[in-house]
Amino acid sequence: MKAKSEIAREAANDGGTDLSTWLTAQEAADLLRVSAQTVKNWRDRGLITSRTRPGTTQERRSEITVYDPHELARLPRKLHQPIATEPGEVAARAFEMFDEGKTVRAIVVALRRPPAEVEALYDQWKEGGGDQMIIHPAAYDELVRFVGLFPSVEVLVARVRELVGKTIEATVDDSATDAQIERAIGRALDDAEKGKAA
Repeated sequence: MKAKSEIAREAANDGGTDLSTWLTAQEAADLLRVSAQTVKNWRDRGLITSRTRPGTTQERRSEITVYDPHELARLPRKLHQPIATEPGEVAARAFEMFDEGKTVRAIVVALRRPPAEVEALYDQWKEGGGDQMIIHPAAYDELVRFVGLFPSVEVLVARVRELVGKTIEATVDDSATDAQIERAIGRALDDAEKGKAA
């Protein structure tokens, strides 16, 4: 058997396509997050094409079926992301989409599930710490500097409200107008920025 680089050179010399960068069924499956059998089924249905190349020493087979990675990349996203139907699969896919920052509405559309079900999954995702994923690590570190450690976004919001409230109380009396309050908030934010820069 030949090494993969030898096969590629021979294919190029024959005027053929360089198959050394093409993917096996398992490699294609891993890339698309489907099973190798699904990749083979798509080939059988004519959705993708394959070529056969000689096997390499490491592959220990005389011929290998391979798939063009560029063709795989052009597959419609819906084709390789089947709609989840089992409760565990629905929850897992919804959690992945919440982690990606998708809205409840977008998840309802993608998973074809009722809004109440997706909202319940959102609540479970938040309770499991999923809302921590919303805050970028660098932003989290900065927020911890200002308000201390916080276990959830709800606690963060409460601490920010408390800090803003104290700042406003210290700078504005009860008869303050909305414009005065806005200026006080602006000064508090400016002071926080100056403290951060120092």
